[in-house]
Amino acid sequence: MTQSQVTTGEKSPGGEPSIRLSANLSGPNAQWAGVVLPVSAPSIPAGADSIILQARPIDGGPSLDVGITDADGDTWVANAPLQPGWNTVSIPLVNFALPWDSPRRDKPFITPGRITSLSPRIRRGAIGDASLDVVAPRLADVVPDFTIKWAPITTCALQRKTIIDLETVATTSGLTVPYNGDIFVDVLDRATINLPERVTFAAGRGRLEFFPRAPGPLTIFFFDPANQREQPLNIDVEQRGLRVEFLFDHKGPSPVYLVNDLAHPSIKLEGEITSAPLSCHVEVRDHNKRLVLSRNFSVAELSAFTGKTAFSTPGELTAEVRVLADPIADLPRAPDPLPEPVGFTPSALTTTTATFLPDGVTTAFVAGSLLKFEQLPTTATVLAYDTFTVWAVPVSPRENILYGAPFGIAAGPTAGLSAGDALGVINKRNYWHRRIGSFWGRELFSFDGLTTTGEYDWARFEDIVSAYRNVKIRLSAQLAMTAPADRQSSPYPASELFRAWVSEIARRMDTRITTYEILPVAADGSTSAPRPFGSLEAYRQILRDAQEAVRQSSPIPRIAASLPEISDLPCATALLAGDFSEVLDIVGARAWPRRPSENPAANNLDYMCKNFLETLRTQNMIRRGKEWWITETGWPTGPGGISELDQANYLVRAYTAGIFHGATKVFWNTLQDDSRLPWRGPLASRTGLMDSNFRPKPSLGAYAFLDFMMTHLDGREITRQGPATIYSFEIRQHSTKWPGTLHLAWTEKRGEETTVTLPMTAGAVLAQDFLGGQHDFETVSGDPGTTRTCLFGVSYEPLYIWDMGLGPR
Repeated sequence: MTQSQVTTGEKSPGGEPSIRLSANLSGPNAQWAGVVLPVSAPSIPAGADSIILQARPIDGGPSLDVGITDADGDTWVANAPLQPGWNTVSIPLVNFALPWDSPRRDKPFITPGRITSLSPRIRRGAIGDASLDVVAPRLADVVPDFTIKWAPITTCALQRKTIIDLETVATTSGLTVPYNGDIFVDVLDRATINLPERVTFAAGRGRLEFFPRAPGPLTIFFFDPANQREQPLNIDVEQRGLRVEFLFDHKGPSPVYLVNDLAHPSIKLEGEITSAPLSCHVEVRDHNKRLVLSRNFSVAELSAFTGKTAFSTPGELTAEVRVLADPIADLPRAPDPLPEPVGFTPSALTTTTATFLPDGVTTAFVAGSLLKFEQLPTTATVLAYDTFTVWAVPVSPRENILYGAPFGIAAGPTAGLSAGDALGVINKRNYWHRRIGSFWGRELFSFDGLTTTGEYDWARFEDIVSAYRNVKIRLSAQLAMTAPADRQSSPYPASELFRAWVSEIARRMDTRITTYEILPVAADGSTSAPRPFGSLEAYRQILRDAQEAVRQSSPIPRIAASLPEISDLPCATALLAGDFSEVLDIVGARAWPRRPSENPAANNLDYMCKNFLETLRTQNMIRRGKEWWITETGWPTGPGGISELDQANYLVRAYTAGIFHGATKVFWNTLQDDSRLPWRGPLASRTGLMDSNFRPKPSLGAYAFLDFMMTHLDGREITRQGPATIYSFEIRQHSTKWPGTLHLAWTEKRGEETTVTLPMTAGAVLAQDFLGGQHDFETVSGDPGTTRTCLFGVSYEPLYIWDMGLGPR
């Protein structure tokens, strides 16, 4: 920001005076603190739940941010995109979020009665002049106070669909409140139930459908984000008849399996029955409802673990299990029911399907395998039914162990746990970390500055490093000195303490830690500015000291500076000034979304990555062969964030932007949620690939598939065809997927669909979406034996288009 001013603006259509905010923006996502308007407690209406304002963009239309400062001095921010002309904007308070690095980010929502000021401000993703007129915002009670009412229900049946009609009613009169919006729904353990994330209400009415999978007491929690009210519904799940528990692998109840990995399924039956269960029919579909497995088993072979099955395609899959009274002899059976890898060319399918198949057995060609589907006769007698979600993940390519693999996961906090508990959590996280094919981890180590290095808990440090090393995860260590607020309580200068601490780490660890990322931590615990020891120059000195301390022990570990915002280009320029790039191996930056409810394009992530790379070029980082990392990115789920499906979608888009613009590493933050229920914790606690009980979200499957598809690529070009954006990558020669080209395509608007044409080389082509669902495509010219043009359907969901080319595989 170079210039800004506040003047009198044009009156609104209703005659209200406005304020004109004008500024010159100096970078992507630049913003200006705007004008601060004090709020007195008497002016806050009872039940305030929204900010109401009128605004008019001028000359190109900047985006409007609104800041709210509370009694603790924390500033919460939300964004309001503007259309040309006057806009009347209502922003729910639940959409306001603290900065990701706030030391008090444990506060999930802002409390209306503690608001002290409002500040409208300009923000837009471009450089140059921006102006808008805004009528002073005000707090308002937009959504009436209501509770959720449901018809009396105390019991429901196990493994049966249950439907509950819901109504929003006034808390005082009991009359219907015509609420339009979403109510969030959750339970403490989603492994026991199939349940949506939210229920959409229209005119005060909604409907909840769920499928309980475990007997006993069940509490379903509803959360109204407008009034920030949680309501529990207690139900007793009763077992009525036969209960089925089916596992795709008898070795354990893990919901994640490797693609093409042979498994021996099992079945457990409980309850009273009128007919003996003799067989079982299992169907699995991908998230596009395409059938990818259909098998008939006898109960006897499942009980003895002699049945065999395997998943041929990766992604999020829905399984349906039906226990039958019919003997297995009356059901269709394929001679060899396992997937048969036949390659990716259509001619392979034609040749293979010429073999004889019994009646009731059909075939399909999915992800390079011929699948044989054993159908369920319409006359079969179903005794029990279950449905649940499983995830199939591809085997990680062998080259992912190499340093250049870009995929990493940042660990969640464990500082508040005892050494034993912390190690237990880390070991469990690392199991899942490796299960999905990732070899790079990121763990925070801090030093309080009140003790000497000899008093530091080195046993805990050693145990954590060994936990990563034991499962072959390469560790990037974040080193932070959380200087106490009362610096005088320590007799040692901060810089000397830190240098001694880093020296001792390097001496003890040698090459067991691959990277040391020096965090700029301020006295209050935040990382909002690189001034842990008083100034940017002091931070540069600490980086020099760390580099020298590590080099005394080993030339191998890398030293990384850590910038709080990828959009803060002036900070990056100042850090690297005077050939400081000679000192560093890596410059890392965080790329958190400023608008957590919007996709990466709306958050200008591609633009920011491009400009960050260009800034590093001007400071000789790239010429010297140095690296840049995205050290943290993530999208939160739940209130104020996005759906779990959108989180998986945005994960792919964020990684694509970083990899295309040359980021050596992109770390997702984090593997696991911190909060048991999504509205009980802040946004930053809900970015995990799994929930707090280690239940995978769709993003876990998307990450694993991304890890397979996008390792070792070089960005070639970004093109646009109509509403579709297409990223094209060349596959590096040492990759198991070489030779060939990989494209990723999507549209920017939800619900938008289009078609794109792309030239394909001679050979095979595979199109799969971000959760592994296979898509059909059409050859519009040429033939598979020559260079040709193909037509692909593209939607809001990212689509991988893999042109495999010809050559070794």
